Amino acid sequence: MRQRVSRKPDTARSAGAKPRRHGAGQRAGFLAFIAVVLGAAGVLIWGRTAPRNVLLISLDTTRADHLGCYGDVQGATPNLDALGAGGSIFLQYTTAVPLTLPAHATVFTGVYPFVHGVRDNGSFFLPPEATTLAERFRESGYRTGAVVAATVLNSEFGLSQGFTEYRDMHDAAPASPTADGLPPVERRGDQVCDLASGFFRANGSKPFYLFVHLFDAHDPYEAPPHTATGLRIRMSRRLPTWMRRWGVCCPRWRS
Repeated sequence: MRQRVSRKPDTARSAGAKPRRHGAGQRAGFLAFIAVVLGAAGVLIWGRTAPRNVLLISLDTTRADHLGCYGDVQGATPNLDALGAGGSIFLQYTTAVPLTLPAHATVFTGVYPFVHGVRDNGSFFLPPEATTLAERFRESGYRTGAVVAATVLNSEFGLSQGFTEYRDMHDAAPASPTADGLPPVERRGDQVCDLASGFFRANGSKPFYLFVHLFDAHDPYEAPPHTATGLRIRMSRRLPTWMRRWGVCCPRWRS
């Protein structure tokens, strides 16, 4: 997974500067939903600059046009919009596969599913011989952590390789069973962020790489009460055209 990266020294950005927008650049390593990377590990590239902290956020099944930094005027994602305003925004990116586990395996390894072997959710796992981004960071002295929001990325599927701390749904199972007594299959974004904040507090003085996975936009769309009404109205306006085009009926989203 070695790759030479051309990197120039960082330059100060003036307050209010517009984000850099990059056009068509299709790479296997981009997740279709959205991935935000903050900072680059300069020590891994040239070995000359001080290491930076790296935060990788993936939003499962999230459409870009529902984010303010990609043109949504509803103002529902102010924190992500602020990240975009201070960094670079890619206008076009293509996933290697539209499935959560294989797509993340590609993001973590930089190779296509036919190379790393993960072709579907639930029945495949990333083999130990695969080299992951977390392993490379850990080898370079980084503290590595992950917080995932759904069982599809649980550690048994191999994505925990290289992470010193991997908080998956096994952590949530004893404490928050579902109404029918079964272990939960996902957790809300606020719970994910609380765990991520704990990692920040424990590792803020060390260089770290943290992966944060959010699943709230995925079916069954169980938004928190204070946002559910607004989201339902917005989705009901956008989905009918798609449903009519493909002959899909979804009574839950009718106005």
